[in-house]
Amino acid sequence: MKGLMPAELRQELEDTISSLKSQVNFLQKRASVLQEDLDACHSRRLWSTITMVIILTTVVEKQEAE
Repeated sequence: MKGLMPAELRQELEDTISSLKSQVNFLQKRASVLQEDLDACHSRRLWSTITMVIILTTVVEKQEAE
């Protein structure tokens, strides 16, 4: 392929490919961080829901015992 296109064009394409690879790498890392944040948010929401269910169950049990 080296002989099929001018060296300047080949270098420009290689630079473009390198830049795109860097951008993909950055975006993959960013997506990973965002996924971790989302997972943490879901975990907190789940624990909040579980806590609320426990509290409500306790209140209902106390009312039924009275």
